Amino acid sequence: MENTFIIDPLSFARNKEVRHGKIAENGLDRLRELVDRDEGFVFVIEGDSDKLGRPILRLQIKGKIVVQCQRCLDKLDHEIDIDTFLILARNARELELYDADNTIDAVLALQELDVGALVEDEIILSLPISPRHQEGVCNTDIQSILKREQKVNSFSSLLSLKQIH
Repeated sequence: MENTFIIDPLSFARNKEVRHGKIAENGLDRLRELVDRDEGFVFVIEGDSDKLGRPILRLQIKGKIVVQCQRCLDKLDHEIDIDTFLILARNARELELYDADNTIDAVLALQELDVGALVEDEIILSLPISPRHQEGVCNTDIQSILKREQKVNSFSSLLSLKQIH
């Protein structure tokens, strides 16, 4: 991934740094395996601390991907609009404590954090489990889906043999 940069997350949060970036189309290797296409992403990462004084990163990501509709199997545009806060755990024990609470998102504050990988992780976590067009928007009817499945089904040729005999 060529469009990444490395930060020291604790220093980044302590100094309240802000960085903007853009990841070019298909610039995220793991995401490329999950979606048909992406149009690149813009992101902002800000360091800060929360009300309890814990170091945090605020990550905002915007972009568009194309996935496959699970109803009609056609392409489906999906907007990515993420705005999340991540608490920086100073060690594995602290991370375990945060992970026990489902309302907290936390990452281990390694000395070097690859922001590109963090952006990719957040996009992957935001993907819909079963993407579908809105009701009534799908382009194909049930008959064409059944015909398509029948062509793919390896047992369909056996069914035709059964009908002959």
